[in-house]
Amino acid sequence: MLTDLRHLWRNLSRSRASAGAAALTLALTLGAGTSIFAVVDAVLLTPPPFSRPHELYTVSEVPLEDRAVPRSVPHATFEAWRDRGQSLAAFEAFDGTNLTLTGLGPAERVQVTDATPGLLPLLGVSPVLGRAFSADDAGLPLVLVSHAFWRTTLVADSRVVGRDLVLGGRPHTVVGVLPEAFVFALGGADLWRPLAISPSQATSARVRVAVIARLTGPTTPSVLAGVLETVSRASTPPARVVTTSVATAIAGDRTTTLALLAGAVGLAILMAFVNVAGLLVVRSIDRRRELAVRAALGARPTDLVWQIALESGAIREHAKLAGRRVRPGEHS
Repeated sequence: MLTDLRHLWRNLSRSRASAGAAALTLALTLGAGTSIFAVVDAVLLTPPPFSRPHELYTVSEVPLEDRAVPRSVPHATFEAWRDRGQSLAAFEAFDGTNLTLTGLGPAERVQVTDATPGLLPLLGVSPVLGRAFSADDAGLPLVLVSHAFWRTTLVADSRVVGRDLVLGGRPHTVVGVLPEAFVFALGGADLWRPLAISPSQATSARVRVAVIARLTGPTTPSVLAGVLETVSRASTPPARVVTTSVATAIAGDRTTTLALLAGAVGLAILMAFVNVAGLLVVRSIDRRRELAVRAALGARPTDLVWQIALESGAIREHAKLAGRRVRPGEHS
């Protein structure tokens, strides 16, 4: 084995240009390919971090005579949907906003999601510290914080439950910290509050919310949409109901783009391996005399194949190391 390694070193030292070209080709394609496939895996292949995500759907409206993208609905429509479809699914709603956080150094804008108290239990999410919202919390100045916000802004304070945060000039009491794995890609937020809707707002078409439903029993999304459309078609203006799986809603328009990128990277990697194989074949042809001499001195065919395979493996491993260095975002 030691003899093979010494011979490998001598061969690579004599042909640094071809070895470097092969390693660089593989490094660039493998580095870029690994990064793209990591994004594809996270966005398209990994299920959302919710309990039984295949049962979760976003429910929205589209005007009957319009091809616009699905939109949020008035709170009154959400309540009517909840009453009409309660035997088919459980419904919860949320609305994102930005508020100014003060009292923890310089004022900063933070993302806040106002959600009905049952949204997090609907998603199967429980706080790692403190408690979740209850039905009696609606409208109270309470807040749940994301794990990242707790770790960075609140410096992982183990006694954070009961602490006040000033949001929009109003103190809010922290009641819990959400799990580190929980990411709400439909409306990423640092902080969560119980949704507060006054009687006047409940009947106003201006107050709109996004709706998530968890199907129960053998219900299908199309059946649920058909039942809810009796409400939407009677609204002004009339609309049709659109149900979209949460995983598809999270991926959004990126699905086609990422699929095309993955295909392009796969083709680039294939071409890179073909090019490297061509370089190795050319090198083998150039080394016919050397291989013939080794065979004449008693080297078996398996020894010659082993030596060429060892050189190919060395180039591949060097390319892997270089690929980690050139991979986008590796040192960020």
